[in-house]
Amino acid sequence: MASMNRTDYELTISCPAFPEAYDVYLDGNQVGYIYARWGRLTAYYLVDGDWETQKEIYHSVINGFGEFEEDERNYFINRSIAAIDDTHHSEKKVFDSSHHLEDPIGWVIK
Repeated sequence: MASMNRTDYELTISCPAFPEAYDVYLDGNQVGYIYARWGRLTAYYLVDGDWETQKEIYHSVINGFGEFEEDERNYFINRSIAAIDDTHHSEKKVFDSSHHLEDPIGWVIK
């Protein structure tokens, strides 16, 4: 579907529609979850990869109902991955100011 310059993050499609959902991995460990449902995007960070301690870290209204519209998918996945990346680094007490939400974070859907 989409890839950026770097491939630090790997997204796997856990559901193609209603909701469109992705598991997010970094270095082989699940660190997040992104889904589009009811016209809303929600991204979660999994503290230490644990679903019991998930945190909602990003949400937005989207045009798609149970999935992204084609013209909004990359935009909102980039924002979600940036939020997951920022949260991951702050959870680990390593702050990385080398990117902002406007900058692309490397990700690829496998």
